Amino acid sequence: MKLHIIGGGNLGLAIASGIARTGKQYQVSVSRRNVAALKQLEVLGIKVTQDNLEYLEKADAILICVKPHQLQTVAEQIRPYCKGKMIIST
Repeated sequence: MKLHIIGGGNLGLAIASGIARTGKQYQVSVSRRNVAALKQLEVLGIKVTQDNLEYLEKADAILICVKPHQLQTVAEQIRPYCKGKMIIST
């Protein structure tokens, strides 16, 4: 399963790290504006990017881990790429 996490803050970072450590059946990618804060994830085999859409099309599921005031903007940006995908918001 391919999972893309939008929002690599504390929660997104913790979820990505936990999933990556549980097994190789998941391919995880994370997007965040400041990717320098995500460099530690690359050691775990997680792809990181500043672009919310870069890994989105290939993902089976999308986990949205942004603050409530950012949700509408993110939802509008990703809406055209979400058909047939599981979407989870924290």
